[in-house]
Amino acid sequence: MNRIPLLATLLAGHLIACHDTSPPSAPVRIPAPAPDGGTAPVPAPAAPSAAPQTAPLVTASGTDLPAADWQKLALTTMTIHFPASMAEDAERFRQYVESFRAAVGAALAGFDTDATMRDPLVCNLYLVPVTSSVAGPGHARSRTSVGGGRPPLCDIFMLPSTRIPEGKRCCTNAREPFDHHYDQRVLGHEYAGVLLDRLNMAHAGWAFHDAPGWFVQGFEEYLAVTLSSEHTRKVTLEAYRAIVASDPARVSSRAVKSGYVDGTVLHQFLRAEFGAAKVQAVLVSKETSFQAALKRELGVTHDQLFARWDRWRTKGLGTGAKP
Repeated sequence: MNRIPLLATLLAGHLIACHDTSPPSAPVRIPAPAPDGGTAPVPAPAAPSAAPQTAPLVTASGTDLPAADWQKLALTTMTIHFPASMAEDAERFRQYVESFRAAVGAALAGFDTDATMRDPLVCNLYLVPVTSSVAGPGHARSRTSVGGGRPPLCDIFMLPSTRIPEGKRCCTNAREPFDHHYDQRVLGHEYAGVLLDRLNMAHAGWAFHDAPGWFVQGFEEYLAVTLSSEHTRKVTLEAYRAIVASDPARVSSRAVKSGYVDGTVLHQFLRAEFGAAKVQAVLVSKETSFQAALKRELGVTHDQLFARWDRWRTKGLGTGAKP
């Protein structure tokens, strides 16, 4: 697949320092004799204030992150890691995670989505302070692995829009700025990517990433756009539809121009034509290939599906499915 004071407890999560920041022990003072032969009290010296301890962080996926006073915020289905200076960003993303968690749980009501996001482990979301190979304006990265005789891992990296220089905040696929709406949508996309892959792995006879990019990226982005916020549901989705409507050659049975933009509108088409339950049935079908799952659950071949798409698109992209 892109500054409030640090608190001991950050709303619903627990804020835990990655390093021991307790002050060093105070030096021992030997009291001087008092004039009467007793012992005069000596005021204890004030404990020195502990300076923040910064250190580089190496994630489970072997990714090197810059030196910082790294903190973590443990949630039900995700753990957020962030430098202490980015506590405001961490709180925003906590709200995004919890909001999307509730929305996707309702949208995929037939599955225990919370349990799926915890099995085999909770994902780590790293909010990085600067542009790097794993996150920057317009791109985020997930590094996940399950099976193969190796320990499971799930690392997600994002550069919050507050860390993008003003001159580089344009533009997304929907020709919108990199702002808090962008942050929320990308968080939803990465969350959905992990969830859909795990649901497929647990229930289906075929592998999620063996499907065409429009189905995989489109499914993830459709959930992100329709479930993240009112802005993404109304403004971003309409922008995607306008882009697809403007160029009929963007989508064909052989290829699509953008798995994100075109894939999102194709998933809207699937729900308008067949219903959300049928699309979910493809995801977890016991068939051993995507094409077979499509035929079994939707009752059409790949070519028949795109013939229906052509008719839907020529009617002004249809009436659309209810998000």
